[in-house]
Amino acid sequence: MNKFFALAIMADLSLKRIWMDSAMALHFLQENEGAKLYRMGTDQEAEIIMADPQNEIVWKDVSNQDYKVG
Repeated sequence: MNKFFALAIMADLSLKRIWMDSAMALHFLQENEGAKLYRMGTDQEAEIIMADPQNEIVWKDVSNQDYKVG
C-alpha cells in the first residue's frame, strides 16, 4: 500500500502528523473516536464506511476556501 503523511486532529484538539497507509488510517480512526484524519498533499479527509464483514476507508476531497480576515 502507498504510504503518506496524515494530519490527525484529535478529540482534545491536539494535532499529530503520522506516516501511514489506508489500513493504518482505518485502524487509527476506529481506535480514536472523535478524531479527524486528513491526507496531506491531496487535501482529502478520511471517512469510515461501515460494511459487513469489514469496514473500509474512503478519502473525500476537502474544499479549500480563502477567508478574509478583518
